[in-house]
This record gives sequence, structure tokens and C-alpha cells, in this order.
Amino acid sequence: MAQTVTLFIVLAVVFVLLPAILKKLTGRDFTELLVGRPLFRRKGEKGRAAGTPSGEDSKGEEHDNKEKKERNSTKADILQTVSDAASFARRNQYYAIIPGVLKKEELETKLPAIIVMRSGVVGINLFGYGGAVSAKKDDPEWTQTMNGETRSIPSPLAVSENMRKVLMQILREIGYPEVEVTVISVFTQKEVRITGPSATEVIHSKALIGELGKNRYVRTKDVDVKKLGEALSFFQVRKK
Repeated sequence: MAQTVTLFIVLAVVFVLLPAILKKLTGRDFTELLVGRPLFRRKGEKGRAAGTPSGEDSKGEEHDNKEKKERNSTKADILQTVSDAASFARRNQYYAIIPGVLKKEELETKLPAIIVMRSGVVGINLFGYGGAVSAKKDDPEWTQTMNGETRSIPSPLAVSENMRKVLMQILREIGYPEVEVTVISVFTQKEVRITGPSATEVIHSKALIGELGKNRYVRTKDVDVKKLGEALSFFQVRKK
């Protein structure tokens, strides 16, 4: 019974509170944060779906769009990944902080999830880009090509590395300088194609649980999961 209640609470946080908190913090939809622009047209907008060139007449292309249009992640893709991570943490008695939005003075993380494991702290950073993504090694900008349109996007690895450094600094300031910190970059669009020198440094959402189960994350160390999780949760930004 207790496990059922816990599962309902986790699902409520993932599907209701997470998008609401991030929208309150940033003024933008959760999925817009992940791909850099809205995924859905508002009522009355014309010819501007995700990845559609401005001014395109959607009526004339409606049939082709249904068959050929590539897309960024939907909310369902993104929230399912967060839910999977939360379930993984619960099964293994780890401490999940969802959303992983921490603020300590000038230090702030904006991660969908943070999991405190026996080996250290693992942040999960989600990216909802679809189409084809060119993963350029050591480049602050990558490129996304979708539906014939190419644009620059911030390097997910650079974004995640910045979050890792911030999270490390928070841990140092609260007395845990020795704890290992990792941030995993995860693409939630199931059909995204990632190519280039850094392609192996990011993973698809379907591989996330397998990645978290690797020895580097689950090996036993001296981390007190509950104590550290509660210490970090003190700085979690919650919806008022």
C-alpha cells in the first residue's frame, strides 16, 4: 500500500508540479526550455509548427506534413523520461529530487531530475531536439537539421557541464566537497539522429536506465543517500 501511495506522489510531481515549477521560474513552457522554442502552436497561429519555416501555408502541406514532418519531443516524451528516472530511484532506494531546481544564493541548477546514489550525485539533463543533430566535439554550438531547416543550438554537453560545475559548487558549500558529480545529457525524441565526434557522449532516453545501472554509478561508496538527499532538497525551489 505504501509503495502505491509513493508511486502516485511521484507521478503527481512529474506530470503536474515539474512543468508548473519550471514555467513559473522561467516564464516558458517546460518543453520550450528543452528545445529552445515552443513545440505547439497556440490557437490562431498559422504556419509555424516546430521546425516549420515562417509563413508556410500549413493547409497546402497538411497531407505531406502528416507523413513526413519531423518533430521535437512532446511533453509526453519528456515527462515519461523523468517518470522512468523517478521509478529507477525508488526501486533502488536512491534519493530523487524532482525537479532538480536548486538555488543557493547565486548558484542555481535547472535540471529535470537529480538522483543521489551511493556512488555520488547524478543530474539528468533532458534535450528535446528532433531531426538530425550534428554533435561537434568541443564546439559551444551544434546544429539541428529538421524538415529542411538548419539552425544552431547550444551544445548539450556544454550546458550539462555548466550544470555539473554549479552542482559541485553547491555540494562544496554545504560540506560535501568529496562527492562525485555527473550530469548525463539525454535526448528524449525517439527518432532523433545524432552524428559527429561527440555523438557517443549523449544518450537516448530509452538507454537512460541502462546507463544509470552501469558500474560507475552503482558501485558502493560512502555516500549517505538519505542525508545528502535531504541536504540538497533544502535548496530545492518549490512552487508556492
